[in-house]
Parts: sequence; C-alpha cells; structure tokens
Amino acid sequence: MVIRDLPNVKKSLESRGWDYELVNISDNIEKINFEKKNLDIAIVLGGDGSILKVSRVIGSVPILGVNYGKIGYLTEITPTQFQQALDWFSDDRYWIQSVKRLAAEIKGDDKYRRKLPSVLNEYLISTSKPSKMLSYEIYLDGEPLTKGKGDGFIVATYIGTTAYSLSAGGPVFVDNIDGFLVVPIAPLWGKLRPLVIPGFLTLTIKLLSEGKEAIIVPDGMESYDLKIGEQVSISLSDQETRFIRFGSRYSRLIRLMLIL
Repeated sequence: MVIRDLPNVKKSLESRGWDYELVNISDNIEKINFEKKNLDIAIVLGGDGSILKVSRVIGSVPILGVNYGKIGYLTEITPTQFQQALDWFSDDRYWIQSVKRLAAEIKGDDKYRRKLPSVLNEYLISTSKPSKMLSYEIYLDGEPLTKGKGDGFIVATYIGTTAYSLSAGGPVFVDNIDGFLVVPIAPLWGKLRPLVIPGFLTLTIKLLSEGKEAIIVPDGMESYDLKIGEQVSISLSDQETRFIRFGSRYSRLIRLMLIL
C-alpha cells in the first residue's frame, strides 16, 4: 500500500515546491546523519513500529505519522488525509507534542557500563528463559525500595502507557506527566503494583542470585542481556521526540478508548 501511494505522495510534495528525500526505514537508517540535513519535518508512512524506529535517529525534527499500520496510536493522520494535512502544516494550523524519552544503563560490580538506546514507548525487562522467574531488588535514587520475584517489568514513558504496559494492566497517563511508569509482570504473591515515578528520580532494578538472568528489550527491537548481580538504571532522558498534531490533545486517547 505504501509503495503504491508513493507516486501521489511525491506529486503532492513537488506541487507545493517542497524539497524531500525518500528513505527506506528497512535500511540501516542509524548511519544517516539527519541533523546535517536541516529538515523541517519527517513524514513517516507506516505504523507505530515505523515511528518507533525513526524516532531513534530523527532527533528534534517533528514527525508526521501517516498510518499504514493497524492501531497507529503514534500516527496522526490516515492516507486519505495526507493532502489536507500538508495544507494545515503550510498554514501553521498544527501544534507540537513533545515526549521525553527514557534512558537506561546497565551496570556491573566490575565497573562495567553499557548505555542502551533510549526509548519512546518502553523498556521490557523479562526473564531470558520462559517459565522462570527473576529475583530482584528495586531502588529509587540509590535507596532500596523493595525486593521481590516475578516475570519482569515494563518501564514506560507517558505515551508508552497506552502500549505494552496497558496490556499488562497498567494505567494510562492522560497527558504529558513529568514522570514514567513501572508495571510489574506477574509479581509473585502480587506484592508489587504499578508505580508512577517522578521525573527527577532514577529507578534501578538489580538481579539477585535467587532468580534467573534477564533480557532488556528497548521499544520491541533488539535485546540486551542482564546478568545476575548486574543492575539497570532507568530515568527520563534529555532527548525528546516531537510530533506534528492537528486535532485535540485527547483525540488519540479517544480513539484508543473506542478500540478497548
């Protein structure tokens, strides 16, 4: 569908005198230096997965998402609205939604450090072996909060609360709250509930020897090992992903409520 619509997309841009460059997100877009291209807007033809991938590399360039996927919560318009959306953008009839990303770093006792890619939606921390549990200790700004066992965690941004964490029973942040959400996955005895973490705090999860090793998956993409004794620290990033929006602040939330 996207390929079939590309000639009309290019024609629409050219008729308005816009300069553009086509990029296939299936290619290694991480190697492209988008900051040097002096872009005004990034038009993403795809679904939420496409936007998650583009958001990693596009920096502060605002994204206009055209939904060619299924739910398309991160997108703003349908393909049939494309022409009108370009007119609205040209007439400055839009607003910018800025979403703070999450950053994470794995730390070991031997001074090992590994920064992970920042995320727009969430980090999944899960057992590396099905049916096995993690044993963990949770810290807030270095102070121990609790210990427990379970299958893992989803640590979500404000916009990510409508994604995987919602399916796991977490709440939805209605607006851009300065903080992030931690949702435990199948905690043993149900001791731990979803936690809203203020943006000025750092969450740290340390794996204890009573459980198994874990993997960390940023935004549903690649995975990273988290070994026994290692810990992952997660906090709000200085990086933001920006979106072009035309309607109400709650239009996507209203659409989501109709789906649920």
